[in-house]
Amino acid sequence: MNNTPSSELQTLRHEASEKAEDIERGLGDVLDVKASILLVVVVFLVDISKRLTESGPQLASHPMVHAPLHLLSIFLLATSVVLIFFELWPRKYALPPAIGEEDAWIEEKRLEAGQSDSTVVEELLKKRREGALRRVNENGKINSSKSCFLKWAFRAIIPVVLIDIAMLLISATQQVLTFK
Repeated sequence: MNNTPSSELQTLRHEASEKAEDIERGLGDVLDVKASILLVVVVFLVDISKRLTESGPQLASHPMVHAPLHLLSIFLLATSVVLIFFELWPRKYALPPAIGEEDAWIEEKRLEAGQSDSTVVEELLKKRREGALRRVNENGKINSSKSCFLKWAFRAIIPVVLIDIAMLLISATQQVLTFK
């Protein structure tokens, strides 16, 4: 009994591995877009923090609260910027072989013991599938690290947003109370 998969099965496996490879490379692009958007949010939060610092007289009545929160906010913003840059740092993704790169291998297999074209095609599909799965694994590791940096950058931003909202509320409340 022959245990080698049929040509149709080899083709299906190859197509599935190529789709997984495309998805993994696309995920890297999506992570970069998210990081870029988060960087814009950080710039916006830096501007808000700067304006809150400039509106010191409203917040000066609570220096024991304002100063540590402001320092924490600055630290978290700086941390998120560093994490975003680590996420955006260029990485070398594993790519499929260039067109024509397999031609020499195909010719070698054809000459090797007079293999038939169908055998060469099956071996080529198997080789491509194994290569695609290896690249999915390598690119998945890259995306996993990028995703981790992005997750921690988001986690650093959440307290900054809450701190800035609290400072804005304090400032607004003090302005309302001074108008009476």
